[in-house]
Amino acid sequence: MDNHNQIYFDSTVSAESLDFQPFGAPTSFFVTVTNKSSQHAQFELQLFPEGINEKEAQHLWYIKTPVSSRKMPPGAQVQFKVQIKDNPIPEATTIRFFVKVYSPQLPGFQRHRLRLIILPQLPLALELTPNYYRYLPGQNLKIALRLSNPFPSTINVRLRVTDFPFDLTEYLKPILDVKLEAKTTREIFFKGKLKKCAQTLAKQYPFTIEAYLSQRKSGVSQGTLEIVKFGNLKFIKLNEQFFPPKKSWLQCWLPEQNSWLPKKDKLPIIYQLQLKNTSNCQPAIPQEIDLDVHANDTKGNPIDSFTIDLKYDSENRQLKPDQTINAELKFNQKRHWWGKNRKLQLQLFATTTDVDSTDYPPNDLGVARKGDRKAVDVYVRPFLPLWLQIVVILGFLGALGLFLWSLIYQPHHTQAVNTVTFRRGSSNPEVYSGSADKTVRQWEVNQNHPFCRFFRWQQYCLKSKGVLLDDDQSIIALNFQSEDNNVLAIVPESDRVLYWDFTKGGEIDITHQGAPQILDLVFTKDSQNLFTINDDNVCRWEQTYDQGYRQQNCVLTKQEQFPISSFTLNRDDQWLIFGGRANKVYRWNWEEQSLAQNYFLLQDTCPKKRCTTNDNIKSLDINDNNILATADSEGYISLYNLNFCTLAPNGQEINCPQTEQWQILSDSESQSPVIIDTIALTTDGRFLVVADQDPSKDGKNSKIRLWELNKNGRLDLDDDLEDYNQGTIIGEYNSPINSIDLIYAGNQEELLMVTGSEDHQVRLIIHKLTDN
Repeated sequence: MDNHNQIYFDSTVSAESLDFQPFGAPTSFFVTVTNKSSQHAQFELQLFPEGINEKEAQHLWYIKTPVSSRKMPPGAQVQFKVQIKDNPIPEATTIRFFVKVYSPQLPGFQRHRLRLIILPQLPLALELTPNYYRYLPGQNLKIALRLSNPFPSTINVRLRVTDFPFDLTEYLKPILDVKLEAKTTREIFFKGKLKKCAQTLAKQYPFTIEAYLSQRKSGVSQGTLEIVKFGNLKFIKLNEQFFPPKKSWLQCWLPEQNSWLPKKDKLPIIYQLQLKNTSNCQPAIPQEIDLDVHANDTKGNPIDSFTIDLKYDSENRQLKPDQTINAELKFNQKRHWWGKNRKLQLQLFATTTDVDSTDYPPNDLGVARKGDRKAVDVYVRPFLPLWLQIVVILGFLGALGLFLWSLIYQPHHTQAVNTVTFRRGSSNPEVYSGSADKTVRQWEVNQNHPFCRFFRWQQYCLKSKGVLLDDDQSIIALNFQSEDNNVLAIVPESDRVLYWDFTKGGEIDITHQGAPQILDLVFTKDSQNLFTINDDNVCRWEQTYDQGYRQQNCVLTKQEQFPISSFTLNRDDQWLIFGGRANKVYRWNWEEQSLAQNYFLLQDTCPKKRCTTNDNIKSLDINDNNILATADSEGYISLYNLNFCTLAPNGQEINCPQTEQWQILSDSESQSPVIIDTIALTTDGRFLVVADQDPSKDGKNSKIRLWELNKNGRLDLDDDLEDYNQGTIIGEYNSPINSIDLIYAGNQEELLMVTGSEDHQVRLIIHKLTDN
C-alpha cells in the first residue's frame, strides 16, 4: 500500500490477486475505508492499470458500489464492492492495476497494488450445417453456420471466411458481424453466387470459417465446396450476329435487305448458325449434339416453314471440347403482298449427350449436361414496300377526308374575328363572336365531347348555333350588361351601341346615336353605369328610367393627345383602369364628384430609359385581388398591386408597387420583342394568358402563352419552366389573335379559352391543370 502525505483515514482490500474469465461472470473484491479524522468525510476510489496515467484511465471495465460514499462521522466505516467486467488491456494475460482511495474533504490518498490474471477464453460453439456443399456453375451459394453463445452476457462475434475460392464467385461477403444474446444459438448464412461455367473449374475446394471475440480467434469450423462437372453447349452466332450474353433473343429480317421496289426472293433463305462446346472440366466433356426449331406467330399459332440442319452427317456430330460447329437455319416463309412487317418467334434447341472416350477419366461425381435454347424474332417484310403502301393509303385517306369534311363542315365567319366572349353563369357556357363580316355568331361549348377532348376537333368543341345578329357594319366589341348575362351589348363600327335581350329573344331598341365612335365598353355589376372609350377619352353613362343610358362625364380630352387602347373595371367597380400611348396607365375613382382630383397616372408604368411617345399599352386586365396586368408594344408584361398605392407629392400620380415585370422575346436568332395583341387574367388571378405574334417568323408566328401567379401577383416559379419569361406555350397559329376570353371549367381542373383571329376562326382551347 502506498501512502502519500499525512492521511486521516485507513483502507484495506479483500484480495491482492484476482482471476478473470473473459465474457464469463465478473470477478469482484472489497475495499474497506475507516474515517480516523475528527470531521465528517466522503470517500471515493478509482482503478487504473499500471503504466497508464490515472487521468487518462477508462472506467468502462469495472463497476463500483457505491459510486461514492456519503459523508461519514469520525470512526465510521464504508465498504466498496468492485466488479471487474472486462479486460482493460485486450491483448494482456496478466495486468497490474492500482486502487486509489481518497476523500474530497481530507488531504492525502492511499493506493493499493493488485494483480489481475486473465484466464483463457472459452471457445465458441461453431458448426457448419452441413459441412459439404455441391453446386453447379452459375448457381446461388448459401452456406449455413450454427453459432452458440455459452456466456452469460451478450457478445459481438466477427465471422471470417478463409481459404475460400472467391475468384469463382460474382459476390460473397467474407466477413459477417453477428450479435448473440446470452446463452442463445443462431443460424447464420453466407450468401453469394457462382460465376458461369467457363469461369468455374470443377473441383473440391476446402474452406474455413473462423469466429473472433475481441479480435481473438475463438472458434473454427471447416467445410468443403464442390463445383460439379458441367457439360455446356452454347449458340454463339446467327449470320455474324453474336447472341447477347444477358439476353436470349436476336432479330433478323426476311429479306435481309430492304428494297424501294417490289422484289421476290428465292426460297429457302439460309442463315448460318454457330455452336460451341463449353464446360468446366479439364479436359472438357466431348458431346454429341442434335438440333431442332419451333416457330410460332405472335398469337402462338405454330408455323412449319422453318428447318435447321447441321452441316455434318450423323457420324461427325461429335463436338470436342472448345470446338465450334456450324448449322444452317432455312426460311421457307412466303411474304404477304400488303400490310406491316410480320413478327414470327423462333425457338432454337440444341440437345446433347455424352460421348464415351477412353481419354476422358471416369466421373465419380456425376456430370450435369445442359443444351442451349435461344429465341429469334423474325420480321417478314411485305412484298409491297412501305412507301408504296403509304401512297395508296394517303390517296384513300385524302378521298375519305374530303368526304368526311363535306359531312362535318359547319358555318363560320368569312372575315376576321374581332371580339369573342363567354356567356358565363351556366354549367355549359356559350360563346359569342363578332366579326368584320358584320355578324355576331353564337356557339355551343362541348368540351366533353370525345372528339373535342381527345382530338381537339374544333367543329366538336364549338358547335355553331347560327347568326345572332346581322348588321351593316363590322362588329368590333361585345360585352354582357350585367352578371345575369341576359343582355349582350354589341358595338358595330359606327356611332351606335346595340343590345340583344335573351329574355325577349331579340334586339331591343336602345342605342347611343350621335356619340363619337365607341371602341369598347364595360358595365358595372349593377348595370347602373356604363363606361365607353374612343380614341380620345373615357366616358361614363348613367342608366335612365327607360333603361337607356345618358352620358354624364368624360376624362382625357383631345388636348391631352392620349389615344386609349384598353380599359377595365376592378371587381368591386371602385376604379376604372385605362391605358394607351407612351405607356401611360390611369386609375379613375369615378364615384368621386371632382374628376380633376380623382383620376391619377400610375407612376413608373414604364422606365423612361426605354419608353417613348410611340410606345403604348396594348392591353390590360385586373383580377379580384386588384392585381393589374399590363402589356405594352415592346413585349413587356408588368404586374402591379393596386391595394398598396400611395399618392405622389404632385397630387396627380400614384405610386403602386410593381410585383413583376418581364419581356417576351422572339425565339429566333434576332431575339427581338414580340408584339402582344391581348392579355387576360382569371378572376382569381391564378393564371395569366397572353396572345402575341412574332414578326420575325413566316410560319407559326402567333402564340398563346400561360403563366401561373400567386395571390400576391408574382410568378409561381415552382412550375419547372425552362424559361419563365417565355411561359407555357399552349397554342401556336399562323394568324394573329385579335381577342381572347377565359374561364374555369365547372370542375375547376381545366381552363377554357376562346380566341378570335384574323383567319376567320373561333377556337376553343382546353388546358388541363393536372399539377395544380
